[in-house]
Amino acid sequence: MSDLKDKILKGYIKMYFISENRLAIYGKTYELRNELKNIGAVWNPKRKRLELDEEDFKKLDNEIIERTFELRDTQRKQSIEKISHLLISKELIAKKDQNDNYVITSNVKEVKRELFYAGFRLVDENYTMNSEEFDKIFSKEVKDVIYKYNNIEKSTEEIEY
Repeated sequence: MSDLKDKILKGYIKMYFISENRLAIYGKTYELRNELKNIGAVWNPKRKRLELDEEDFKKLDNEIIERTFELRDTQRKQSIEKISHLLISKELIAKKDQNDNYVITSNVKEVKRELFYAGFRLVDENYTMNSEEFDKIFSKEVKDVIYKYNNIEKSTEEIEY
C-alpha cells in the first residue's frame, strides 16, 4: 500500500470537496508532496492549500475514493444538524424568494463551510437552496419554523400595504 493511501485511510490526510469538481487536501502532506504532485495535486497560493481536480480524483484507488465520500457524507450530516439547530433557534433565517428558493438572510460568516456541506450554494453573494432540496434534507421541525416565519413575514408585508 502506498504511503499516501495509508495516510488517507488512517485519516492523517483528508480530501474535501470544495466545489462540484475540485477537492482540497489537508493534513500531514509535506512528506508526501512528491506523491501528491504525481496524482495531480497542485498548490493554490491564494487559498494556501493543496487542491485536486475531480478528473484526477477519479483516477485514485477505489478505497481512497470511498473514504473521501464517507468523510463527505459524515460532514454533510453534521452540517445539516448544525444548520438545522441554527434555523430552529433563528440564529440563521431562511427566506423564500420569488424563484421558490430558500435564501439565508442572516450573518453566515461562522457557518459558510457548513452551509456548503449541507447543500446551499453561493448565488449572487447569498447562500441559496431550492425548495425541493430543502424539503428533502431538513426535518419537519425545521420546515415548520421556516414556514411559520415566512408566512408571518408575508402577512406583515400585507398589513403594511
